[in-house]
Amino acid sequence: MPGGDDDDDDDLELDAERLEYVLSTAPPPFALGSQPPPEILASLPPLAQRRVLTVPPGPGTLVEQVAVSGVTAVRESLTEPPGPATGPHARARAILRDLARTGPGDEAPLVQSLLRIGEGALPAIGASFPGCLWFDRRLPHAKVARGRDVSAVARALVAFGPAAAPILSRLARHDDEDIRFYAALVAAEIESDALARDLGELALDPSGAVRQTATAALRSMPPSRSEPARAALRDALVRGHRAARATRALARLRDAAAVPLLVARLASARAEASDLERALTAITGHDLGDASEAWRAWLEAHGAEPRERWLVDALETDDPMLFGHADRELKAIDGRDEAEESPPDDLGRARVREAWRAWLSMRSG
Repeated sequence: MPGGDDDDDDDLELDAERLEYVLSTAPPPFALGSQPPPEILASLPPLAQRRVLTVPPGPGTLVEQVAVSGVTAVRESLTEPPGPATGPHARARAILRDLARTGPGDEAPLVQSLLRIGEGALPAIGASFPGCLWFDRRLPHAKVARGRDVSAVARALVAFGPAAAPILSRLARHDDEDIRFYAALVAAEIESDALARDLGELALDPSGAVRQTATAALRSMPPSRSEPARAALRDALVRGHRAARATRALARLRDAAAVPLLVARLASARAEASDLERALTAITGHDLGDASEAWRAWLEAHGAEPRERWLVDALETDDPMLFGHADRELKAIDGRDEAEESPPDDLGRARVREAWRAWLSMRSG
């Protein structure tokens, strides 16, 4: 947990006598701000000594009363003691100082306090974003976290829902790449057309990591939510504005509506032919090379068909890589496990073709 001690297990070494002292319900035998009896202090492990040792209260010290059998602990405050919390922004900042010390599962009461303040708390939350990280993108991870699992501050923004959209829109345009990255993760969890457009802009970001995060977020959304971003990316492709990035983003999004635009660009932007061909193959499942004439003929014959039919037809290929790609894409559309391997032999592939054709017939009927 952020801010935690690596040697917390030292506390488990307390024997029964010392545990009875620490959890005693009787009034403490010493006044707040004094030392505990030396014989008690000497018997505690070093970490516990640091925690029990008290200092006279002053402007830089907060006394925390823990309602567990009368235990009293003293902790040092932030360098800057909190001033009087009179307005929403000041009250939110005071809560955020405590929120920075929480780990997953401990933040809920403080997030609720921010929600009670209302939208007046959002500027302070945005100013502290992303806060103390639970998920650090620079460390190795099996998968990227959801926005709400980035930090306690991110979880607070998710809790505000669409009301947080203006703050996240500003964060998505921040000069700091890390902030844009984490903002993309959080934006994916909030239903807002404006944030969907922001994700479309982040899909064209100078940072490859931000681009991939934004397109992954858009791909996880229902098409109705991601359409504003897809439309903006198609417009960027037509205008030639960061066209190479737009091509890759539309390919990752498997945007069927972009196919006519990609084919048209293939005829006029030969320098981008390789990227355009890969994008068309990723979306359609077919590989017709980089000849615009072949793609125009295919588009004239099949452009009005749904993408599912393109992929089912693509299963007729003898190329095992193309077959595997089409099979995985159909599994993704149907919500199946994409990691399941396609059959390596002809008989197995024939069964897969038959199964997907039956699936398409039922889906179309």
